[in-house]
Amino acid sequence: MSQSSVEVEKKIESLLPYFNTGAFGAELEKLSTDLDTPTKFFIRSEISRRMKPCDREIDLRGKVPGDVRKYKLHGKICWVDDLALNHYRKRIKLYKGHLTLGLWEELQPPECELKRLKDKKGRSNGLNKDQLAAHYFENSTLFRRSETRYKVFSLVTVLLDDGSIVHGKTLDLSPSGIRVKAASAFSFRVGNTITVRFTQLAEESGYTQLAEGIKYQIIRIKKDMHCEHFIEIGLKAETQIPAINDILAQRSRQIDKKLSTQSDHELDAIQHAGMQLSVVNGSAALPIFLEQSVIRYAMLNSKNKHIWDYWHDGEQHMLNQLLSPERLSLLAKHQSLHVFTYTQTKGTTKYFVTASSQEVSPDLHALLCQLGASSPTWRVFRLDLNSLAQLPPSNTNTDRDKLSHIITIHDLTFSVLADDYRCKRTTNPDTSQLSPFTRKPTRIDDIELIETDVQSPFAALLRHYFAHSLTSAHYFLQKSSTELTVYGFLISSLAPLLNQILKVNDQTESLTLKPIFHRHFYELMKNMMTKKGSLSGVNDELYVAILEQGNGQNRVVIRCKTDLKTTEERANFVKLAKRNGAFIAVRNHLYHTPSLFTFMDRNLWGKLQLNASKKRGLQHSLEQVCLAGTLTDITEEVLIRFNLH
Repeated sequence: MSQSSVEVEKKIESLLPYFNTGAFGAELEKLSTDLDTPTKFFIRSEISRRMKPCDREIDLRGKVPGDVRKYKLHGKICWVDDLALNHYRKRIKLYKGHLTLGLWEELQPPECELKRLKDKKGRSNGLNKDQLAAHYFENSTLFRRSETRYKVFSLVTVLLDDGSIVHGKTLDLSPSGIRVKAASAFSFRVGNTITVRFTQLAEESGYTQLAEGIKYQIIRIKKDMHCEHFIEIGLKAETQIPAINDILAQRSRQIDKKLSTQSDHELDAIQHAGMQLSVVNGSAALPIFLEQSVIRYAMLNSKNKHIWDYWHDGEQHMLNQLLSPERLSLLAKHQSLHVFTYTQTKGTTKYFVTASSQEVSPDLHALLCQLGASSPTWRVFRLDLNSLAQLPPSNTNTDRDKLSHIITIHDLTFSVLADDYRCKRTTNPDTSQLSPFTRKPTRIDDIELIETDVQSPFAALLRHYFAHSLTSAHYFLQKSSTELTVYGFLISSLAPLLNQILKVNDQTESLTLKPIFHRHFYELMKNMMTKKGSLSGVNDELYVAILEQGNGQNRVVIRCKTDLKTTEERANFVKLAKRNGAFIAVRNHLYHTPSLFTFMDRNLWGKLQLNASKKRGLQHSLEQVCLAGTLTDITEEVLIRFNLH
């Protein structure tokens, strides 16, 4: 609709209450002084058309995705969903209490929704942008419930603060809380208070007060795993409800507790643990476990072995070149270091030239990059240090064997942009200045290697610490017969800026790839799905500018290497982003993964109390996960690269 059409629509809305009143003509003249005669005639004719009485039936069955119920409106049987019913209640007064042609048209679903429903089965392969969002699991908030929730499927009516009436169904019930499934189209917000009327439960139990309504606070909102048009709402009772306690007490006596109790938490916990195990087995980061300053263990998988191989010549471990006592002391101070390295060969001896950005001056760092970035042995690593005592404790009955710290080594090398490290060049470089950082390999005590998939209590303990030391955001993609969708996310916490950008809103526990979605992002996924991608995975860099628009609104601009073709263009984009808002650089590592069902705990899965049909559906969904991705914030490294830190 053009701007003029929008203005005309506003005037029509303003004039509807005056139709068939003596004030209509005067109001029309007052609101249309800036309009020409044909437009005035159109407004008068359109209002007359919309206010014309209508005797058409209202039947939305098969036209909307939500549940449709039967009502008697204006003496006719009508079939409408909650969205249409609430719209009718809010607009009927405007149409003077009559069903008019205008109101009837407003109750019909938009043409785009009808088309979407008709075309749903015919979608082409690819990533549907409507499916970029999914529930996230947060490592820092995994917990166990202190009370049992009973499966109670009962119809309820939910009353919102704005007067909307929403029909829903309980999924489980406890003395202090409830989980309800309802339409996602309404404005549910975490922290809001709503009223729940237990209409069916009141009739079945005889506790009529339940139908009068009970106040609950929304504490959690989660997208329904089977249909995007519904959400699951976690509610906390403001006070104890004796009638609910009595009903649950009766049910616990009548039904086997093992069959009647099952909350969504057990299901979430199994999926959460499975995602953690998948991430550990597919992570390209290398975890090193220390006893104070002594390297004891390294945990390997097929994705991070290249880091180990870089510091190993087949006979000697050379991690002491990277983790020297001096650098460990510096790492303890800063918690994170960016280390730049390459190798030189003199005769038959290989030397490592290695320095962190904190160990050298800007000029010496530029010299290191100028000489090293052109070498095929050039590498950029980020070292993250965590004290094991500060990580969440493991439920594994295994002592950590005097281990004190974990260092996670991330390989941030992106060879296609190696010239970016040489943007500040030195004429007639004095290579002798790098002598203090050039070292000959020396043998160190043996490091015990443990594969990530080894099944032992101690390996499980190391996997636990590794999973909780990772700060990247991980996402999982599933492939159905017609489309590629995001299945879920695993994050350390919501605190990092990247995760805040990915957060859908405060209403749901969902993240979305939409803020950083780029056409090149889609191409990577498509190539991986068609087996064109590397078996070890593919990397890409995304530059994200968050520009302030005023009124608390931001505009997100995304660029990748195909958009910014030169070092100068990339550096200028970073400068402009920092000047006009905020900048974040993201490394996207996409790789093939076994299905998530492969990583489910079979013992816990066997104990999961779900009906057979739902359990098979969940297993099928987990088996459809075929790709995983890691989003790493590399902003600091990019700023170092362009001498902007």
